[in-house]
Amino acid sequence: MPKLYVFAMGGTGSRVLKAFTMLLSAGARLGSNIDEVVPIIIDPDLANGNKNETVNLLDNYRTVYDSLSNDTDRVKKLPPFSVKIKPLNGATNYAMKIGGDNTNSQFRNYMAFSTLSSDDKALVGMLFSQADQEVDMTIGFTGKPNIGSVILNQFDYTDFAGNFNNGDKIFIISSIFGGTGASMFPLLLKNLRAAQNPSLNIANGAAIASSQIGAITVLPYFNLLPDDDSPIDSNTFISKTKSALSYYEHNLTGLDVLYYIGDPNRSALVNNAGGKNQRNPANFCELAAALAIFNFASDPALPVGGTGSTIYREYGINGDCSNGIVFPAFSADRRSYTLLTRPLTNMALLSKYLKDELETSIETQQTWIERNDYSFSSNNVYRALSDISALFMRWMTEMDGENQATRFSPIVLTNDRDHVFELARGLKTKSVLSLKKNWDLFLSYLNDNKASTDANKIAKNDLGKPIAHILNALWRVSNDKIAFNDK
Repeated sequence: MPKLYVFAMGGTGSRVLKAFTMLLSAGARLGSNIDEVVPIIIDPDLANGNKNETVNLLDNYRTVYDSLSNDTDRVKKLPPFSVKIKPLNGATNYAMKIGGDNTNSQFRNYMAFSTLSSDDKALVGMLFSQADQEVDMTIGFTGKPNIGSVILNQFDYTDFAGNFNNGDKIFIISSIFGGTGASMFPLLLKNLRAAQNPSLNIANGAAIASSQIGAITVLPYFNLLPDDDSPIDSNTFISKTKSALSYYEHNLTGLDVLYYIGDPNRSALVNNAGGKNQRNPANFCELAAALAIFNFASDPALPVGGTGSTIYREYGINGDCSNGIVFPAFSADRRSYTLLTRPLTNMALLSKYLKDELETSIETQQTWIERNDYSFSSNNVYRALSDISALFMRWMTEMDGENQATRFSPIVLTNDRDHVFELARGLKTKSVLSLKKNWDLFLSYLNDNKASTDANKIAKNDLGKPIAHILNALWRVSNDKIAFNDK
């Protein structure tokens, strides 16, 4: 089966990759022709808080994935964690090395400015201001694409190219108003399409050059609060965007499909130039951007090989969303509706059960736990799933935050024990033939003998059995109780 290589550039790239991984965790279906994703993070800011959060999520996803089977029948009935995520050979924390060994210092040191001749120093002074030369590259390119283009032109393609096969696809995530993404995207595309050049000696160059390549360019969707100590000024975001769009119009060639997304209603964020403190709260724009990857992976009508005209696509929401985006807003776009409603609802239900109800199930010695001798205290798969579910709830809470200019509010995030299945705004509940309701009804599905039998088929190992058991019971009970209308 073909692989999908996802290049995630800069802080925005990591946040969109996080949203994409969340959807795969929750059971959004990527498409029948892709069963393996290779994420490649491009970010010189090694300590970036958003990036490290995404790396941890990817690691936890792989732990759960490795505990579950991936046969066709399982994926059809139980799609959470069904797509393989595999780091690239040679990558550290899913990130590929860029720009040589001297990117952990000022830009002037990278260029070996002190060793240049007086004429070369004068030329550098014309091209790069004193402030540019003193940029600390350990926190990225701080909104300076002119610097990023110099560093990123030395991207090492060896490990990526060596694993590439005919039929594999490439998707590129970048912002257009920052430094890393804005500088890397056009350059990466150009180099990928030129990979077959014999003088470059790139393995599998012909397959890379003729592959299907899509990208999403994220326009400004947040502002930064003024900070005299930060090199980033969000007042320049629009001018940078206009300049980059003009360049794309005349120079961006070889792309099969380009997605655009942004938000004119921009939230104001704390201005952190980089490092561990750059952990922007999740934003709906990032989730919508992740949907472009699903569209790219599953649309058979898209061109291949970059030889024809680029297809351009934008994203919009149906109706008035001033009070928050809820599931009915996606009713005109059945693909988005299907990708979001059941997966996000089920993951919210799972997260509430793990956080607020599982301990009670253990203390009351529920049949499903005792019968199968399930253990949770020393189960690394359970810990990984718990970490994912906790991050999911924080991710959803941030997108529904009061400070968001555009709120994403489809889920009731509190655990209302009297209305457990009424958690998806805009979706109705259904009746089932049972005297039990709410969490007691969920427990009846967990205690069903069929759940144990199915879990044994789904799990690859003993650590995966309780996870398979919970996921299978949850998928069944939500299907019986919630009218998703996604068929």
